[in-house]
Amino acid sequence: METNNDMTPAGVGPRLVITTLPVVALASIIMYKDPSFLVMESLGSPTATIVGSAWMALGLVFFILSAITFARGFKKGQLVTYGPFALCRNPIYASFIVFLVPALAIILKSGLILAVDIALYVNFKVLIREENINLKRIFGQEYEQYAKSVNEVIPIPKFWRR
Repeated sequence: METNNDMTPAGVGPRLVITTLPVVALASIIMYKDPSFLVMESLGSPTATIVGSAWMALGLVFFILSAITFARGFKKGQLVTYGPFALCRNPIYASFIVFLVPALAIILKSGLILAVDIALYVNFKVLIREENINLKRIFGQEYEQYAKSVNEVIPIPKFWRR
């Protein structure tokens, strides 16, 4: 696998968006043509909407904190392992994969949006390899230790991990 010599702040994010857009477009067309397709009726309660909205708010806060933390660390040329990065190695991507897209699926009661989230995760797993190779090349043992101690995308506090 070929990797870039220099890390960019965007990482594989732009390619992740581009490769997921066809799935988003297809889901949007299907939802427009048949709004009842893969509707999750069990999420029709006000409680589900409240849970989805809270999950969305949590995701937005997690995204903002992750972006700010990353920007500060990237400017200094350091491996960012604190803040949201202490919970998972890819908190910016996790914001979308774990929080924002599933929250939208819950709020809109849409199984199609969950399918988009699955496609997003699969694309992430394929593309993140390049970032991992670059980080290992740049930060060596420091990155390897960090990668062993923190989940890739599911943010879990240290006291919950083994």
